[in-house]
Amino acid sequence: MRKILTYLIILFLIPGVVYAQNYKQADSKVASYGFDFSVDYYPLNPGSGFGSHGLAYSSTARSINFSAGIRSDIRLFTRFSLGSGLYLSVKDSEMKYYILYSSSLPEWEAEGLKMRYLFIPVTAKYYVTNNKHKIFSQAGVGLNLLVNEVHTNHDVDLLNQRLLTYHIGTGLTFNPVSRIEMDVGIAFERLLTDFEKSTFSEMNTFKLNFYIKPLR
Repeated sequence: MRKILTYLIILFLIPGVVYAQNYKQADSKVASYGFDFSVDYYPLNPGSGFGSHGLAYSSTARSINFSAGIRSDIRLFTRFSLGSGLYLSVKDSEMKYYILYSSSLPEWEAEGLKMRYLFIPVTAKYYVTNNKHKIFSQAGVGLNLLVNEVHTNHDVDLLNQRLLTYHIGTGLTFNPVSRIEMDVGIAFERLLTDFEKSTFSEMNTFKLNFYIKPLR
């Protein structure tokens, strides 16, 4: 499944690259910088199974969090750009679990999980329209580095330190005021690597994104 989705991303990017070649290069390739913020919704599905940590999670946790950071873009062509940045990504959730290997019947308990990641994406953006209000599509990959992991009930080491993700999305670029450019978009992000060390978990993220940058 992941291989199929990876191929779809490549196919998604090919039209943008081909069309970009047919347009004149951007007048200036100077990088632009801005502030990026997103509201992130993710249903965390830990699945079920016997983890080495002695806990089995089998309920889906849903949580709304955020990511924020600095982003840089370079316009390679009039309709094609590449961007990257450095973000702090907050992912807090609460899930239910039961303890394994117990002689009595398992009792459900709540487990709070607080996660902090440094997120470094690389994103290709293609502008479908290039007028005052620009519609764009985008796709890319990202590296998530775990910097903090806190559990409310158990001191266990569950999470992988590095996660690879891919993302696809679309949005609108416009000027809310003079000399300010803003992107508003939606995106879907999916893991390419395992979220936890010993269970088969999934974490798909839906993002509502806001990006503001000053114009020179």
